[in-house]
Amino acid sequence: MNTSTNTIEANTSFGDGASFYFIPAVTVDASGNVAMTFTRSGSSEFASVYFTGHLAGGSLQPSTVVHAGVECITGTRWGDFAGATVDPAGFRRIWLYGEWADNLPCCDSVNDWGTWAGRVQFGVVTTIGVYNPNTGFFYERNTNSTGVADTTFQYGPGGLGWIPLDGDWTGQGIKTPGLYNPATGFFYLKNANTTGAADLTFQFGPGGLGWLPIVGDWNGDGVDTIGLYNPATGFFYLRNTNSTGVADVTFQFGPGGLGWRPLVGDWNGDGVATIGLYAPNTGFFYLRNTNSTGVADVTFQFGPGGLGWNSLSADWDGLWEAAGSTSDVPLP
Repeated sequence: MNTSTNTIEANTSFGDGASFYFIPAVTVDASGNVAMTFTRSGSSEFASVYFTGHLAGGSLQPSTVVHAGVECITGTRWGDFAGATVDPAGFRRIWLYGEWADNLPCCDSVNDWGTWAGRVQFGVVTTIGVYNPNTGFFYERNTNSTGVADTTFQYGPGGLGWIPLDGDWTGQGIKTPGLYNPATGFFYLKNANTTGAADLTFQFGPGGLGWLPIVGDWNGDGVDTIGLYNPATGFFYLRNTNSTGVADVTFQFGPGGLGWRPLVGDWNGDGVATIGLYAPNTGFFYLRNTNSTGVADVTFQFGPGGLGWNSLSADWDGLWEAAGSTSDVPLP
């Protein structure tokens, strides 16, 4: 339902005829994706907690079990404690909780249910685009397929060696362009995929030293902000607001002076972007789950080394991601 106009946005059926679905809870994230949790049971399944989601502009995805039931509840009442809410500290993360048929030593089978909470989020479907550095034109495509650009616009000057960026600068779930001038250290960020002046202009870090710009949601607040990587020393400088100032987080990760390239991604699905490195001479990736000094949490080789290939990182499938769940908390 659209609560502003009291009109129906979508009307659909979900589930199979062999199971029972009950006690649902639903919410919507900042991008218009719908998340829903519910309890399911049947002749071959004890009451279990499930969740599903509806991508904005898409359809309901298949449900996934959060916690399976382990006992038949024989009472006349079920633990109707279910909820769904957007995390106020991370607008794409959603907390769900529901009931499952537990087997606790403190309770008999009449009222033996437990509460299970989990954090989930939709992945962001990333599609491709190209940037012409000679003219300053962006060409964006809304699907990962051959075809003409869905959006074409010029932003910033061409022929000056500026580096293109993209990020969700406003936290609304839409990537828009940015530019970095490596000669001066200035960033120029735009909140719409259109021709026009920058919405944000600021300097961060030194210019003319070969530092590389990076973009990520470093603190999980749903807004992408900028950072810098010094390839000569291996130091990262991350900023939690898109403004002039000192780095909020500074640390060294990996060796400097070897030509390794920085990466950014939410490698463990916790809603926070962290850094990584790619060694083009060997094809090895080194990913870190926190923005801090330390050894890589994930190390692997993918593709050939020494051929000049470039690294990429994105959410290619855009599927619903379970980001972990809590331990069981029984309720009376």
